[in-house]
Amino acid sequence: MSELNSTRLADSVRIVPIYDRADLVHNTLHTVSHTLLEGLVIVVAVLFLFLGSVRAALLAAITIPLSLLFAFVCMHFAGIPANLLSLGALDFGIIVDRNADHGGAHRFFTCRATPRAEPRRRDR
Repeated sequence: MSELNSTRLADSVRIVPIYDRADLVHNTLHTVSHTLLEGLVIVVAVLFLFLGSVRAALLAAITIPLSLLFAFVCMHFAGIPANLLSLGALDFGIIVDRNADHGGAHRFFTCRATPRAEPRRRDR
């Protein structure tokens, strides 16, 4: 602020901080990072229980954050602002795409036609 007061403003105008929110921002960032870490551990544990493999659980847990990062990079290069509407569309798109993909894979692997045994012919 001293730089702004000395270089950018007129001599009779000064910026004086009234309310410092540095501690609030620091505590909020600490809480969010702590919550994200707890969530990651819980997600990996649940995925491990269902998948039975640490490698598969970690791969599945890392997929969503990486896809969000890729979407944010694409939004940045396309010049799309990160407002609530675009973030909601991203979230909805990832959820729908992920569920549609899993449903399609499930149908593909479980509902494929299996070869049936030929009926036994009775010899007369």
